[in-house]
Amino acid sequence: MSEKNFCTLFHLDDRSSMAKKPRDRMNALLENPNTADAVQALDNIEFYDLYHAIGPGDAMILLEYASPEQLQTCLDPPPNNPLIAQEAAHMRLPLAS
Repeated sequence: MSEKNFCTLFHLDDRSSMAKKPRDRMNALLENPNTADAVQALDNIEFYDLYHAIGPGDAMILLEYASPEQLQTCLDPPPNNPLIAQEAAHMRLPLAS
């Protein structure tokens, strides 16, 4: 999903772009009237990056709105996570072992 489509779909303005700081992105997602839909619109790797950029203590609230696939991606260590391995293979990215 493109950033513009994401912002339009979830009623976010340009200030809530994907270039924002992770904590600001999290706050924009949580302030959205359709929080679960907004969080689940993130792809698994985006969710993983956002969660870990903020830190488990502060980002734990995002887990409440995450899809099962996002949870698996987020909580499994990356080299052992088949979803991340699949995504990396799709994007032709090397995985750290």
